[in-house]
This record gives sequence, structure tokens and C-alpha cells, in this order.
Amino acid sequence: MTGDLLIVGGYGVVGRRIAALLAPDLPGRVVIAGRRLDVAQSMCSAIGSGARARRVDVDSRESVAGNTSTSRAPACKRRSTRTRRNAAKSS
Repeated sequence: MTGDLLIVGGYGVVGRRIAALLAPDLPGRVVIAGRRLDVAQSMCSAIGSGARARRVDVDSRESVAGNTSTSRAPACKRRSTRTRRNAAKSS
């Protein structure tokens, strides 16, 4: 697999688990997306491994089209190991 993996709803229960499992194996390629950028950024910071955040609203064609292009989202700052463990436990 090449390219980035965009996980829409990546900070929800299922998306969070998928992102946490894939991020270590796909460093810098997992993009957590949802309507709330602040929540997506918080989740990707907790996961680490270069996960990135994007705001995507699936009800908006423009939002989806703008986020499925080749442009890259900036990487989130990584949190401490302890914070990531707590995020994983809450998922």
C-alpha cells in the first residue's frame, strides 16, 4: 500500500482503534479526520507515529474532495507515552 490512509471518523470508538493499530505500521501515513479538527489533532497526538489530523465533513462534497487530493496534512506533535496509553485504554 502506498500513500496516506484517511480515516474519517478517526476519533470515534472504531476509528480510534483502527488508527491506533495502523499508525505504528504506517508511520506518517495515517490521517485522522472528522468534523472537529481539534479532536482529530488531540487523537493523533495521543497515537503518535506521525499521525496527522484533517477536518473532513462527509456531508460536504467540497470538504471530501479537498481532503482526498494529494496534499499532505501536517504531522501532530506527539504526546508522552503515558498519555498515549491512557488514550488507548479509553478506546
